[in-house]
Amino acid sequence: MPMQFTRKAEYAILALVDLARQPRDQWVLSKDVAERQRIPVKWMPQIMGLLARGKYVEGARGSHGGVRLIRDPDAISLRQVVELVDGPIAINRCLAGQGICSQQSSCPLHGVWAQAQAEMVRVLESTSIGKLAWAQQSMEQATPAGEPRQKGTERTRRADSVDS
Repeated sequence: MPMQFTRKAEYAILALVDLARQPRDQWVLSKDVAERQRIPVKWMPQIMGLLARGKYVEGARGSHGGVRLIRDPDAISLRQVVELVDGPIAINRCLAGQGICSQQSSCPLHGVWAQAQAEMVRVLESTSIGKLAWAQQSMEQATPAGEPRQKGTERTRRADSVDS
């Protein structure tokens, strides 16, 4: 199976991007975040729970409740969110931890995998939720109102499952 991030990690990132675009003092309903970002509503409690445990969001119950971002979106990297949801990033088993690969010292691929992983981690670390929120807003402003996004730019979702 190819290395890929889970949908749950993608949904968590998209939820944070949405919250980053809202006024900081405003409570937002999770179902509204889900609708705007095309996230299956049934996954929002789990995603928001993870983000709350990571101290990225807080929630309030009641008629004026909801969720809101409690950290600066420019200080939240994609790496932080991916690792919160999916655990440590490893593009290959041999990079997942000490002692997993018995051929590490003599494997010609080990250095290549390590370099590829380091570059991927660098990109994820240097990309913030704030940067993505700005990018999403810019894309929406570039799309004329009422026109659907072009085919191929819209994410395909399976509402019945999230990879874990």
